[in-house]
Amino acid sequence: MRNPVKYLWAAVLSAVTLLGFASAAQAMVTYSYTGNAFNTGLSGVYDNTNFVTIDVSFDAALGANFGVANVTGLAGFSITANDGEQTITSPVVIALMGTDAAGAIDHWVLQVGANGSGPFILSEVQGQPTDRGFIDTSNQGFAIGSPGTWVCSGDCSAGTQGNTSTAPAPAPVVLVGLGLIGLAFCRHRSFGASWSSRRPDPAGRTA
Repeated sequence: MRNPVKYLWAAVLSAVTLLGFASAAQAMVTYSYTGNAFNTGLSGVYDNTNFVTIDVSFDAALGANFGVANVTGLAGFSITANDGEQTITSPVVIALMGTDAAGAIDHWVLQVGANGSGPFILSEVQGQPTDRGFIDTSNQGFAIGSPGTWVCSGDCSAGTQGNTSTAPAPAPVVLVGLGLIGLAFCRHRSFGASWSSRRPDPAGRTA
């Protein structure tokens, strides 16, 4: 006779695994920056239709009052920068970010690509706000004078990165998983009692 407990446990593990994947997919948070049109030092392929966009993603939001810090080591970090002529994801020369009391990005210094000698894309508000796209000395452009804007997508209100003081609530997948394990345990006890009642007596009698 097939052991129903074996198949029940397999179903529980499969459900928890699938819920885990779903939870991970929902948890990703992306901060998207859109800069202003280039307005200074235009040369080569760059003109005033070019501007910088940057997407920075994490497994969870930075949260409110996130002190300016290097974010490259935070869980799920990835960055993609584009200036209308090139898209760059590495190397990350610098990635400093901070948030205000509402959790919105209010400070950043981001540079992706070679450091000064080769293609790179830069955006910063340290000192004079500047966006820059650079391929080589004959192909570059700047947006200087006012910063662009940030938009957050995903669960942006649940800040759990770095310096938040409130312990995060248990993830839904954990609660569901515990519930399924509890159900499996109860079913196991029920099946065990049922089999015990039908187990042949050593003396040949039926229980």
